[in-house]
Amino acid sequence: MPSNFKSAGVVAGTNATTLYTCPTGRTALARSIRLANNTTNTATATLSWTDSSAGATFMLDTTRAVYPVGAETVGNDGDIVVLEAGDTLNVTASDTATIHATAAILELS
Repeated sequence: MPSNFKSAGVVAGTNATTLYTCPTGRTALARSIRLANNTTNTATATLSWTDSSAGATFMLDTTRAVYPVGAETVGNDGDIVVLEAGDTLNVTASDTATIHATAAILELS
């Protein structure tokens, strides 16, 4: 089974901002999802994923919603999030350009 390692990154907006979309014909394993506050103010963020086949969105990180100045955390506590074709990882921040999100992803075909 061929596989590709990918990195995805985004600066979150105040609406759900797509961090990663699983391509057609692939399954993806998102292992490390990092959220960092890159401002001088406290920010809040939520991390979610959307199941495109079910048309539903699920929260991944609700216990670490507040990020102090300069704080960084692993948004999914290191757990693997399995994404199928069309599924997305999403980040929403309290203020535009406060939360930077990065994910390490293994795509399988």
